[in-house]
Amino acid sequence: MLDLETLLSLKRLGSYNGDLQAHLDNLKLIGKYTPKIALVEIALRNSLDHLLSAKDTEWINNSTDPRVIQMRTETLKACKATTLNHDSHLSKMTLGMVIYLIRQEKLLAHILDATKIELQSYDPSNKKRHFINGRKSHLNHYHKAEAVLSLFHILRNRCYHWENITKVRVGKNGQTYPRLTTKILDNFIGIHPSKIEKFLEDLLRAFGEDLLRYANH
Repeated sequence: MLDLETLLSLKRLGSYNGDLQAHLDNLKLIGKYTPKIALVEIALRNSLDHLLSAKDTEWINNSTDPRVIQMRTETLKACKATTLNHDSHLSKMTLGMVIYLIRQEKLLAHILDATKIELQSYDPSNKKRHFINGRKSHLNHYHKAEAVLSLFHILRNRCYHWENITKVRVGKNGQTYPRLTTKILDNFIGIHPSKIEKFLEDLLRAFGEDLLRYANH
């Protein structure tokens, strides 16, 4: 039988400097965040469906978007079916596809209320003002929503691939910077590991206070 280090992957344990307890603690932390991550993903999918179904209740089967057509084809093949109803296609839609369609249909501002989100609260390196077209200016609500959606996608994927979400980058000045980052209008925005839960709660609140209360029930 294989030893524990081989079972867990020596390469992966290198991310924790070989510390088995740190590896386990990271998995437990991911487990703690999982319900809120799941709720955000569910809310994104259902918000998208609600808005598009108002125009066409069969928008998935009727879509002419090449990526949606490819998704339908691959889903039918995986299910060994010739047809699937709308809800079946929706339930099998990946987060990446949901986010693609939200952006493609320009629905981001209709789904997330980013007015109360303060990006600098997730890490001091996130400035209140950013360089936009060569000038310092505040990000508008749409760009803030775009940033948090991108950060959520990265966080969700790292968690569900059991990566080390506690890692930080140390700069030449000795200051720590987030590894969980995204780029909006040539500006890097990140989340410090200690602020992940705050980020998720702010994101839940951006859908409405009811969802946040439900998550914390």
